[in-house]
Amino acid sequence: MKRRGPPWRAAFFLLLGAAAACSSVRLAINKNADLAAVRRIAVVPFADSAAQSRVTGEWQTLLLSLGYQVVERGSVDLLLRENGLSISGAVDPSEASKISRILGVDGLVIGQPGLPPRISYDRAGDYQLSEPPPVSVKLVDIKTARILWQVFFPQAQDSAGNDATPLMFGHENAVTASLRRKLRSMLLGANWSFFPAPSNMYYHAPSALLPGESGLTIAFSPSLDQSTRIRVGVYPFKTSDLSQADVWADQMSDALLSAGYDVIDRAQLGQILKEQKFSLTGAVRPEDMAKLGKIAGIQALAFGTVEIMQLPDKAAPPLCAYAARLANVGTGELYWSLYGRGCRLSRLAGALSESLAKIGGATHGQEAQ
Repeated sequence: MKRRGPPWRAAFFLLLGAAAACSSVRLAINKNADLAAVRRIAVVPFADSAAQSRVTGEWQTLLLSLGYQVVERGSVDLLLRENGLSISGAVDPSEASKISRILGVDGLVIGQPGLPPRISYDRAGDYQLSEPPPVSVKLVDIKTARILWQVFFPQAQDSAGNDATPLMFGHENAVTASLRRKLRSMLLGANWSFFPAPSNMYYHAPSALLPGESGLTIAFSPSLDQSTRIRVGVYPFKTSDLSQADVWADQMSDALLSAGYDVIDRAQLGQILKEQKFSLTGAVRPEDMAKLGKIAGIQALAFGTVEIMQLPDKAAPPLCAYAARLANVGTGELYWSLYGRGCRLSRLAGALSESLAKIGGATHGQEAQ
């Protein structure tokens, strides 16, 4: 079914684009800090909702593409609370070293969530799920409590605090190509030397996209062997519609299997999680992931999140935006992270296979240890 919004003229978009360009992202960097000393990082979920988890996934993908080693720790705030600490301690020198030891990372990426997602229209007149950017995102060195860099985003709000961006010029993604270029330029100016090869960042754009669908953006870790000869498990997706959590996890399992990965049966993984009383929906403890890997005989675990939004026309199919990542169970480090739009993962297997072949990781890589 064609999900068409109201028509308008192309010239109107040019005016809107010009108006939007007046507001730009602002970046600040700590010139007294050594950025190269903080490469192993975890991204704190910007909020607990599926929408903000998806935005967090976009940032994980962005940071991987810039050469950071991104580690999966789930709900960092919950993990710290269990140890009598809090996120605010990341900028408190007396607590920073404890946080670093518990999480096994050198830095934390902390974001202040922006406005909630809403439905807007793309240039073709189709509905799209619009994701406003966060208010700000910063990287904190948790050994020194220094802020290394911070990004500020303009927020278009009306007097009631609602998103005032025109419906015909909504935010498609919270992370844009322009933002990536600006962050890359900032890091280049600070002599950042860890940029991966261009092939480690991949955008899969099919020739024919359905309304509400987009290409896939994938970033791969340059420090991990990208062989598909590893056994992986898939955890239920975090989603705004709980009935869809297992449905999306099954789609992910199918995609990984088609891409060449050795996928463990999800029922078997669920039984192990239940028997061992593991819960990876909140805090992802390093010791739990390692123990699960040994018991289940897996080397990696896939996580995902999806925001599902129903259109005003209840008979029309919903809009979906998703993010997913594959984490090494021994270290928590991400093999890859991706995000896209659409209510099916049917294109994921082809995108993974094609991109892995380009970086030399598909099937012929070394057996993971």
